[in-house]
Amino acid sequence: MKKQLLATLLASTVVMTACGHDKETTNKTDHTNKVTNTTSLIKAAKAAAKNVNSYASTYKNNINDGSNQSVIDFGLMIDEQHNQKVTIKDNKESTVFYVYDKKTVLKQNNQWIDASTYVGSQMVSQTEPLLYNSQFKLIDQLKGAKYEKNNGYTLTETFSDYKKYKALFGNTTENRKAINALEKKYPGIQGSIIVMFNKDKQIEDITNKLTLTNDNTTVSNNAVTTFDKINELKKLDIPDAVKQAESIQ
Repeated sequence: MKKQLLATLLASTVVMTACGHDKETTNKTDHTNKVTNTTSLIKAAKAAAKNVNSYASTYKNNINDGSNQSVIDFGLMIDEQHNQKVTIKDNKESTVFYVYDKKTVLKQNNQWIDASTYVGSQMVSQTEPLLYNSQFKLIDQLKGAKYEKNNGYTLTETFSDYKKYKALFGNTTENRKAINALEKKYPGIQGSIIVMFNKDKQIEDITNKLTLTNDNTTVSNNAVTTFDKINELKKLDIPDAVKQAESIQ
């Protein structure tokens, strides 16, 4: 439970779970805004996001407290109709499920089952860290981040105290309470958030590094979210076995 809490609270994109899911939009928008600083980059990236209709994304979170290591690995493919293929791996097991036609179908004991009415909403909520538009809940908080232009664009934010960390992630009462609990257990905190965009102002990856310390323990957390194949996934291939899955009674 403690590791699950850390994985949920400390990774930049998962801390936002108290917010509602953002609906992916297909509106066409001119995103040729001139980019010269952090504020204009965020504005241009949000405009460019309106043209992102399909993509593949990954989210990998590695937590190490010196004696134990926990790795959580998510993968998502989402097509223009918002059908999804999701993979989840941790230290002990892996899971694959599809979301399509308002159904959630997962593989269990080598069989595909329709779990829509059983755990469908719970399974879908796990894709939140992988959704493109969800990243802007974090990016909107980076208005003070360092701006760099290279082959694309980079925003870098650092923090070394809970005051700044709360400003970045304490966007809900639930999150603030969780962060306060972490502060009591781990008084020391430092880390960084790096967001990289391509030349079209589309997100390529987000890296969130965090170190928590107390008198006895150091916990390191490294979470990376990536996006590629933007607007290349027209339609996911849903296997026949998935389409024929029986509902859980």
